[in-house]
Amino acid sequence: MPSIKRGIGLNLLFTAGVCAAWSWFNLSHPKPEGFLQFQTQTPPPGWSFQDIPLGSEVIATLATTNVINGIFSGPDGERIAVFMGNWNTDNRQDMRVLVHTPDLCWTSAGWEPVACPIGESTTILIGEQAVPFEMRVFRSPRDGQLELCVWSTLINGTPYQEMNRFPQAEAPRSNSQFRVAAAGRELTAGYFIKSIHSHAAAKKSKQFVRISIPTTHNIDLTFGKINQFASLWLNCRSFN
Repeated sequence: MPSIKRGIGLNLLFTAGVCAAWSWFNLSHPKPEGFLQFQTQTPPPGWSFQDIPLGSEVIATLATTNVINGIFSGPDGERIAVFMGNWNTDNRQDMRVLVHTPDLCWTSAGWEPVACPIGESTTILIGEQAVPFEMRVFRSPRDGQLELCVWSTLINGTPYQEMNRFPQAEAPRSNSQFRVAAAGRELTAGYFIKSIHSHAAAKKSKQFVRISIPTTHNIDLTFGKINQFASLWLNCRSFN
């Protein structure tokens, strides 16, 4: 009986998300006073970049070809994976950036969410801007390696701070597919509702940046490396 009630509740959440999505597409909202924009910079000597092309199905899902995806190798053996996507103001599908964060995409691919001892959000100084980032730790399905991942979404130049996350595994692994589907619906509905509440209009530019690096249980040390790399690779400018 509890599972039936949960299923009904999830369907209601999903329906609410669809209704909120319609409003998100059709309601116009004022432009924020400050417009932030991520820009990439050329890292200093000693860093190399390996581009990793995305498949056609992934490009179709993301609804943009304006992406950077690959791995930076540093002078001290660092391996830092990056992704950056830009969505223009004319593409009505670009709202997909809200529901393709690692909380959904990585867990759907088998990555296991692990408790992050230093929190699930942070602020990174990029250029002269203190930009909010989501922060998670995941365990790789291949070799069990932990990965610290941070990401930030700008909607019409305004940081989008999430209200939900993928819950940590509590059910047996045999139920992992159900947990992914259930959490996906809950997160999707949450994203849509938060978008309405924060007045994020659909026909506006969007940017998404993700940085991840293998980590041990010394998350503070790993975050310091991400923080340093972000200031080398990215700049964030404010436009009025």
